[in-house]
Amino acid sequence: MSERPFSYSQLSMFSKCPRSYYYRYEKRIYLPTPFRLLDGQCYHAAAEQGNRALLESRALSSSQLTDAYMAKLAAGLEEQEVSAEGGEIDGAKDLAPRVLDVYERGVYRTLRPEAGGIEVRFDTTWDVGGTGVAFCGVVDMLNAGDAIVDFKAVARAHGHDQVRASPQLHLYARHFARRRVAHVQLVKKRSPDVFFVSAEPSVAQLDNSRDWAHRTITSILACRERNDWPVCDPESWACSLRYCDYYNICYRKGD
Repeated sequence: MSERPFSYSQLSMFSKCPRSYYYRYEKRIYLPTPFRLLDGQCYHAAAEQGNRALLESRALSSSQLTDAYMAKLAAGLEEQEVSAEGGEIDGAKDLAPRVLDVYERGVYRTLRPEAGGIEVRFDTTWDVGGTGVAFCGVVDMLNAGDAIVDFKAVARAHGHDQVRASPQLHLYARHFARRRVAHVQLVKKRSPDVFFVSAEPSVAQLDNSRDWAHRTITSILACRERNDWPVCDPESWACSLRYCDYYNICYRKGD
């Protein structure tokens, strides 16, 4: 059994750049949290509180959802070291009530979370090359409509095909034996939009994502054994200060 369970986030990071995975998960270099990640955590906290209220046959108002967002934001800024650009935090505080108002008046009222189906943590063991490997995850919501639901605070909406092709949703759907996957997309723009986008992946897509996860774990274990963590193509979009938190400490960029 591997020492620590793997998550989808780990596999995704390794696929983009093994070296950044090494810094984050092997060497455990923790950098200030980019504000965009804290902002996403705040929307998730608001959605979670709203979903738990639905289980009690009541719905939160948009102002209550906003209060949940703001409480998480205040706690995050106090507990975490956060990196933010000028005006980014104030801009998010201004936008959140409008996003959550659109959410409350539309998609929120249509959700039907299952009992025990909110923020469901799971772990399982896979046989990867004869080695027992632990995999874990957190499902935002199991919807009564038989869907795995992931909440996303995004700058632009993801289409049906993107949702249907999501490896993360595939892996979670396989674990819970669900056929449908869905995103609740809170689109953060001046005039916000909120969408519920669902899809039914094919069996081949589910199998391909499982095979991808197994191959990625095999590669991680091989890199760990060799102590060799290649860097991604320095000309790729992922190898940039905007998209890689470890850009400035990567050996190709200098320490």
